[in-house]
Amino acid sequence: MTDENKEKINNKSSLRKLLGLNKTYGLYKLNVVIVISIFIFTVFQNICYANNGKFEYLKGSYGDTAVVLNENEIFLPSAYKEVLNPKTGLHDQIPIPAQIYDLKERKFKSLNIFMNIHRHMYLAVKLNDNEVLIFGGENRTKDRAAYSPKEAEIYNIKNNTFKLVGGTNYQYYDPIYTNVVKLKDGRIFISTAASNFEIYDPKTMKFYKAGEEIKYYKKDFFDSKGKKEKIRNSKNIYNFKVAMTLLHDGRVYIAGANYDGEPGNAEIYDPKTNTFTPVADQLYPRFCRSAVTLADGRVLLTGGTNAYYSYILHGKKRFKPSEDGDAEIYDPKTNTYTSVGLLNVRRCYHSSILLSNEKVLIVDGAKGPGGATDRETRKAELFDPKTNKFKLISSTKLERWAFNIEKISDNKVFINSYNGWEIYQY
Repeated sequence: MTDENKEKINNKSSLRKLLGLNKTYGLYKLNVVIVISIFIFTVFQNICYANNGKFEYLKGSYGDTAVVLNENEIFLPSAYKEVLNPKTGLHDQIPIPAQIYDLKERKFKSLNIFMNIHRHMYLAVKLNDNEVLIFGGENRTKDRAAYSPKEAEIYNIKNNTFKLVGGTNYQYYDPIYTNVVKLKDGRIFISTAASNFEIYDPKTMKFYKAGEEIKYYKKDFFDSKGKKEKIRNSKNIYNFKVAMTLLHDGRVYIAGANYDGEPGNAEIYDPKTNTFTPVADQLYPRFCRSAVTLADGRVLLTGGTNAYYSYILHGKKRFKPSEDGDAEIYDPKTNTYTSVGLLNVRRCYHSSILLSNEKVLIVDGAKGPGGATDRETRKAELFDPKTNKFKLISSTKLERWAFNIEKISDNKVFINSYNGWEIYQY
C-alpha cells in the first residue's frame, strides 16, 4: 500500500471518529440527527428573525445624546475625549466639535462649532425642523469638579449656531433619571429624578414649573436591619425614574415608582389646565421601566425592577417583590390595568417604541437595578397588542442600558447609546 493511500485512510478514520462512524450504527444515526437538527433550527431561526427586522451597528459611532434630524442625518451636539489631569486627579473632558452623521455615507461630518457650555450626559430634543433644545448634563473642564449647568441652549439647524436660552428650574445631572415628552402644542414636558416637572416653551424660550411644585412630606420606614429612617415622597405619587408617554388626547400619563413596596402610583398631567390628577395604581411596583402609548390609545408598561423593595421593612411587614418581567396595559378610558404576562427577558433601564406596524419594539437594558453593575442584555423583543404576546427577535450588536430610542422613518428606528449606535430596520 502506498503512503498516499495510507494518508487517505487515516484522514477517513479521523473523520469517522468525529462523526461517530467507528461507534454503533445507532449512535452514528443520533449524531447525524443532532447535526441536521441544529442546522435546520439555525436556518429556521434566522428566517424568523429576518421577518421581524434586523439590527445594524453604525461603524464609528459614539458619544452623548444624539438627535435624528431627518431620514438621512443624525445630529451629535457634543462629544468628549477624556484626559487625566495630574493636578486634580480628575478626568478632564476635552470637547469635540458638533457633528452630523450621514446615514447614506455612514460617516461623521464635523460642523466646526462648539456648544456655549461644554457638557456631556445632557438631554437633547428636536423642537421643530430648525431647532434642537439641549439642556442639563455635566461640565468638567478647566480644572474644576463636575457640575450641572442650568443654562440651556438651542442649536439652529439652518444657521449652524448655538444660542443660550433661559435656564432650567432644576438641575439634570444625568438623563438616566429624566424623561422628556413633546406635547402636541410643541412645548417640552420634562420630569426630574426628584419628582418635579417643568415645561420648556419654544415661543418664549423659557422653562416653567409644571403645576404646583411638589411639597415633600416625611414618612417613616424601616431598613433591612430594622433601623427607623425617613424618606421623602411626593404629594400625588412616589417617584423615582418615572415613565411618561403622551396620550392621544394630548395629556401625559406618568407611571410613578414607589419606595414602600405597594403598587406603583400613577397620574395624568393635563397641559391645558396645568394640573396633575391621580389615577388607578399600577398592578406591580417597579421603577426604571418603560411606557409606550399603543395605536389604540392604551399604555403598555414593561420591565423595570422592584428588587430594592425586598430589603425594605415597613413596620413589621416585609413586602415581597413582584416579578420584574410582568407587563401590564393601562386603559385611560376605563382607568384600569390588565396584566399581559411576562417579557421573555427581565430588564430595566431599557427602551421601547411604537412601530408603524403597531407593534412595540423593546430593546436591551440591564437585568437588575444596578444598571451596568448587573449583567446587561442584547436581547430584543416585539409586543403584539393584537395577541398580547411578546416575541424574541434578533439581538442587538451591543449591550446597553439607560439609552434613547427614536423613529427615523416608517421602517427604521435609531438606537442611541454612549458606546455606539444601531439602526433597527423592519
